[in-house]
Amino acid sequence: MNKITDIKKIIIVLVLVFLDQISKYFFYGKNIEIIKDIFIIKSSTNTGVIFGIFSGNFFITIFLPLLIIAFLIYEYSEDRHISYLFIIVGLFGNLLDRIIRGFVVDFIYIPVVEKYNIFLFNLADLYLVLGVILGLVYLIKKGHKK
Repeated sequence: MNKITDIKKIIIVLVLVFLDQISKYFFYGKNIEIIKDIFIIKSSTNTGVIFGIFSGNFFITIFLPLLIIAFLIYEYSEDRHISYLFIIVGLFGNLLDRIIRGFVVDFIYIPVVEKYNIFLFNLADLYLVLGVILGLVYLIKKGHKK
């Protein structure tokens, strides 16, 4: 890896974390219907992880993301960098919320199943999902090459 490439990756990470944090700041406490019954800004907080599970569990909500981030940085390689970067950014964005606010701010709501509110998330969550999808695509393509 060369220094220019590393600096670009660091800038990408910082920009994505900034976008996540600024969006959470801007939409915290707001409820706005963008597209009726399809896309809504609906502010919510989450003290746990996905679906609020492990609420208040320091190991799962703070320590485990730190371990995963450290592992991904240690295992970082050029062929997996995009997926790793998105996962690191997503984990770090939500980790910042937990450390600074004591909860994660969710605000993007897609009311597929109104009763359950399962589609309430933030940009960091999107980064995480994108990173996992890109990682799976990489593994599938790698498997087909063998």
